[in-house]
Amino acid sequence: MLLSRDLFAQLATLAATEQAQANAFIARFQENPAHPGIQLHRVQNPHGDGVWSARISQDLRAILYRDGDHWLLLHVDHHDDAYRWAERRRTGRNVQTGTFEIVDIQEVERVRERVITRTVTQDPPRFAAHSDDYLLSLGLPPEWLPLAREVRSEDDLATLCCDPTLAPDVSERLFNLGLGDLVVPPTPIAPDQPVTAAPDLSRRFYAPEDADALARALAAPLETWITFLHPDQRDMVARDFSGPSKVSGSAGTGKTIVAVHRAHYLAQTGERVLLTSFTKALCRSVERLLDLLCDATTRERIVVRTVKAIAYDIVDAAGSRRPTLLTTNAEVRSRLHRAIADAPAVPWPFDFIEAELDHVIMPQGITTWPEYRSARRIGRGTGLGAAQRKALWQVFSIFLAAMRVANEYTFPTLSTAAAEALATGQHSPYTAVIVDEVQDLSVPDIRLLVALTTAHPGHLMLVGDAGQRIYPGGFSLVRLGVETRGRSRVLRVNYRTTHQIRRAAEQVLGHTVDDFEEGTEDRHGTRSVMTGPDPSLVPASNVAEERRVACQTVSRILAAGHASEEEIGVFAHTHAELNALQSALLAAGHDVCRLDPNEPARDDRPGVRMTTMHNAKGLEFKAVIVHGVGADRLPTRRALLMPDPQDRDDAIARERRLLYVAMTRARDDLTVTWTGEPSPFLADLLRAPAPASA
Repeated sequence: MLLSRDLFAQLATLAATEQAQANAFIARFQENPAHPGIQLHRVQNPHGDGVWSARISQDLRAILYRDGDHWLLLHVDHHDDAYRWAERRRTGRNVQTGTFEIVDIQEVERVRERVITRTVTQDPPRFAAHSDDYLLSLGLPPEWLPLAREVRSEDDLATLCCDPTLAPDVSERLFNLGLGDLVVPPTPIAPDQPVTAAPDLSRRFYAPEDADALARALAAPLETWITFLHPDQRDMVARDFSGPSKVSGSAGTGKTIVAVHRAHYLAQTGERVLLTSFTKALCRSVERLLDLLCDATTRERIVVRTVKAIAYDIVDAAGSRRPTLLTTNAEVRSRLHRAIADAPAVPWPFDFIEAELDHVIMPQGITTWPEYRSARRIGRGTGLGAAQRKALWQVFSIFLAAMRVANEYTFPTLSTAAAEALATGQHSPYTAVIVDEVQDLSVPDIRLLVALTTAHPGHLMLVGDAGQRIYPGGFSLVRLGVETRGRSRVLRVNYRTTHQIRRAAEQVLGHTVDDFEEGTEDRHGTRSVMTGPDPSLVPASNVAEERRVACQTVSRILAAGHASEEEIGVFAHTHAELNALQSALLAAGHDVCRLDPNEPARDDRPGVRMTTMHNAKGLEFKAVIVHGVGADRLPTRRALLMPDPQDRDDAIARERRLLYVAMTRARDDLTVTWTGEPSPFLADLLRAPAPASA
């Protein structure tokens, strides 16, 4: 038995007692379709044979399709609605590809009306150069062919390819073809082959391995990521790698899902798995996903902790005294002042020495003079010869030695010390390490993770997106000796945001990002599985009006029924901006819930969710308002006034990526507001659609 992906969403709409009845039927049918208690009846369908109904209860019916020895469970609903669902659909094998398809006859016409309504361009039809036979060979159902011929604009293409009733593999082929790519038709499945011979069927149908796996899937019907993976995701989950692997892609492409499934897969094979990330909030989010995916035995073999916590534990176990963490700039500066006083005089001001510590010594994990002598200082502005570096190293060596004697550490030196402990004989407690949001880690962090998997290099997976790097640092896997060539994958299907929101965010960020390996990663060809309205870009004449815009936007979303207050996220750059905006929302009668990344998330608290842009990472909302995106606030004055040109450029680039992160937290509805001149980051976006009026 195979269960349709759409079935899970339908089960979630049933009353609790009805859902329990349906689940019991599915479990019984999986165990034995020929069970004498199961009543099956052939459905007379004018669009094709092979459709059956099964009685679940007096009023509930299941709609199934039989293909040889395989039963495909398509739909569960109340009696009349279930039969109406079956009557308006053609189900069966595609005549060209032999794959199973479900064609909603009425939906084709509804999509056609949306395409005709939206089409204002004079561009030629997108598929004019391709024959009917070729389009059909891609798996396009014949009913969709006339509609495909009317597609002209990119929005038309998105409307067609984002329709959920069109098979995802067919949507991808059409989308890529519409963007100008060469698309090779799939190898047809012969009529005498089982329906399961189609490699893409697993994206639409779930074949439970056993009763326990079925029970877990049915217990969380809306969490379809548990059972359905894109082939690119599935390939990275279950492969045996000979060395470190890498998964990248833009926001919303399911990278964390790959990380979670990889951890589950390795734990099931007996590995001791560490799934780690940069912040506690991200770790808590991953823990929730693992709790849904894993049985108790598998879950016990997976540890979820931040890199900082892992490093602390290793250093603590290696020494006789508890390590002391220096967590504030003031603590580090006081030690640096002492080192400067104890070293021979140097001709550089404190600010320069501190910047050298912050941007070269710490992020590169430098602990010896030879390492500093050969260290890269790209963009540091002031060049340093060997003699000058030697003079500075006297300061840094005194600083580092004093910290070692006092057993004091910054986060980078903590990771460095942990990696050294592992290199000198301390046992790694893990046989597999998976890193989510790797872009936010430092060079010492990466070295620590590599050291943890020295005995099993193929069990190290790095997952991340350089387009979401919002903290200082950065690294080159090439320079760290971490080779992922032939073991990397860029994910290009966006499951979180609509086509329109993703396109707007990409206009802010650009289509090319760092690939972590001293090259670039091209994001062209990424597609969304949803479509929706264009983002609202709203200027305001003053800050009071901008706050009113936010209040009115929340009221509009609530009145339209598009989201509840708890499904709306509001982001600003600073807590001061959030405080003022919170007062305005409360005065307008809205409940507000401020999110604290240091506290466990609680879904039971009422109100619009509010937090800073930096704390938006890992969050997702149906609707998002990004507040304060003016030229006077983004990029910040601090970034613009950095004296070193490279530091300044890096800080401005991080601010741009920060806006990208905030925008891509939205699923369906995005509003961006500002006062005065808009942020220069919005320039490309504002050239296309005119901003809405406040």
